[in-house]
Amino acid sequence: MGRGRTIFCPDEQGSFLKALRTAPADMRFEYPSEHVSFVHRRAADRDFYFIANTSELTQMLAATFRVGHKAPELWDLKSGDVQPVVVFEHTAGGTRVPFTLGPLESKVIVFSGDARRPVAVRSDLALEPDGARVFENGVYSVEAAAGRRRVAVSGIPAPFLPAIRWKLTLGEQRHELEDLRSWTELEKSRFFSGRGVYEGEFEAPNLNGFGAVLDLGTVRETADVHLNGTPAGVAWMRPYRVDVTRLLRRGRNTVRIDVTNLLINQVLGQGPIDYSAVFAKYGHRFPAGDELEVVRDPLPSGLLGPVRLVYYKLVRS
Repeated sequence: MGRGRTIFCPDEQGSFLKALRTAPADMRFEYPSEHVSFVHRRAADRDFYFIANTSELTQMLAATFRVGHKAPELWDLKSGDVQPVVVFEHTAGGTRVPFTLGPLESKVIVFSGDARRPVAVRSDLALEPDGARVFENGVYSVEAAAGRRRVAVSGIPAPFLPAIRWKLTLGEQRHELEDLRSWTELEKSRFFSGRGVYEGEFEAPNLNGFGAVLDLGTVRETADVHLNGTPAGVAWMRPYRVDVTRLLRRGRNTVRIDVTNLLINQVLGQGPIDYSAVFAKYGHRFPAGDELEVVRDPLPSGLLGPVRLVYYKLVRS
């Protein structure tokens, strides 16, 4: 059990807020956002911060965590990987960490007593232990204990939009698509729920030392990507991207993307459900489902794109 604090207030508004201001902030943002929330849990040897972006916009933030002088780690909720955060700074108020939250994204930042030194204290590069993946040409800065240096990045090609004539399989239905569109716009597939298989071919230029991600654009709802017969990754949240550097070939490439949507479309296609037999046997213990009242039309589904190859340059830290 840790030490706590009890605050007695005559009301839950003015005096309560005034009392809270007497305690130092658990997490002080340099540029606060009303769309970002967090939960802090303290264990014997670590502090865990779960941070969530509740908006549709990317949030670029920096905050000082009231944990003393500790070393931060990023626990990736998508992959389960743990990697050290290399850009941070010890200040009088705690440990300052810059971070970015994508639309509706959440992260876990963990602090431990490790005395590891930062690679940089401030940077507009997304530095990781092996460097930074830079997607746009420009001049960036890295500030470390030894001073500030500028990093010029150039030569990154513009995104490449491959011309793919997609073959889409939805159960027993087969479709050939010249342009990507929702399954709800396809004849006989308006109410389809399940897995749709997209297959196609495209010609790709030489990478010339750059990395590449396959950007799927909009996906409703998850995508399992295979490139040239090899799994490339599963994308289930924005941005729907998978790194294909090691799989992409110069010239002809084959791609398969398995997309799964939500069950509600099939439910809507079945029409109203007759609960009379259930009520006759069990009584009205539970209300009838209201799916048809809440959702009146099938939701957009499938790979909506645009599908692009987006190039990046790996800059060593």
